[in-house]
This record gives sequence, structure tokens and C-alpha cells, in this order.
Amino acid sequence: MDIVPVFCFDPRFYTAHVKTYDIRKASAIRTKFHIDSVTDLRNSLENLNSHLLVSDEKPEDFIAKLMREREQLHHTIVYQREICE
Repeated sequence: MDIVPVFCFDPRFYTAHVKTYDIRKASAIRTKFHIDSVTDLRNSLENLNSHLLVSDEKPEDFIAKLMREREQLHHTIVYQREICE
């Protein structure tokens, strides 16, 4: 069984929205923390002879595209939903 680690920098989290009065959910400091954390995770996985796919697309779009590209394989999606208020 192959495991494909994926992290998506969801644009809805990092860009301003009219619906939310042009306030980003992530400040510059939080965004830097996310980038540093993902970089560290990628490096840790590379040390284990693995890799991390990183995208700046919406997770539901990126994962759907990834699954279409690998449609001949059996898929199980495991994820952690992040809820930020």
C-alpha cells in the first residue's frame, strides 16, 4: 500500500474574502509558522525516503485531481479537518 502525504495551503485561509470583510484567517506570523512547519514535515519525510505533495489549491480540488490521475488504484482518504474561527 502506498501512502501519499499531501498538504494544501487552502487559498480560502490565506487570502482576503469579501464575505469576511477582507480579513484573512491567517496572519503573516501564522502563515510563516505554517510554511516552516510544512517545510520541516517535508524534510522529515525525505529522511524516511518519502515525500510530501504540497499544493496551493483548495484541498477538495487538488485531491480530486490527484485521484483522477491515479484512478486505477484503490483509494482511502484520511484527513484532519482544521476548524478555525
